[in-house]
Amino acid sequence: HSLILQHQPLILRLYKDDTLSSDFLKTIGFLNNYQNKAILFFGQQAIGDVDLKDALSESRKVRDGLKSWLESKNELGLYAGWVDKRGKKGTKAKRLLALGVNRIVTFKPNGRVGREAHILDITELKSSNKDDLQIITKSWSLSAESDETDHILACIRRVFEYNF
Repeated sequence: HSLILQHQPLILRLYKDDTLSSDFLKTIGFLNNYQNKAILFFGQQAIGDVDLKDALSESRKVRDGLKSWLESKNELGLYAGWVDKRGKKGTKAKRLLALGVNRIVTFKPNGRVGREAHILDITELKSSNKDDLQIITKSWSLSAESDETDHILACIRRVFEYNF
């Protein structure tokens, strides 16, 4: 992907037909720009540092907490999205679930870190249906509901595939 972006002018010159080159440019437009250090996925949309404000407009404290956490851990953000954490008494609490290249973390609505673990500390992932998500680590577990459970699991799977 980065090679394609780096050599985009050369690739465009190789096309003889203008319609094919415009199709190539259209396809490149759908790819993420990896120039920013932190690229986060909110739903299916890729967002860099500049657009982080719009994606997390619900809570500036959470946005600032996430950015400072990424910087302090020298972490590359791969996914961040809201989930409804299920409590022991059946209560629901909103949490921001963030997945980095090496770590997974939840943030409370006030911007503070709720739980944090290394990716290798994940011992079990469960999903009984499309909205149910359970992440069990060596030190904590998260039982939550999210519309993006499949996407979250795919991101975690990709992290394991690429890193380990």
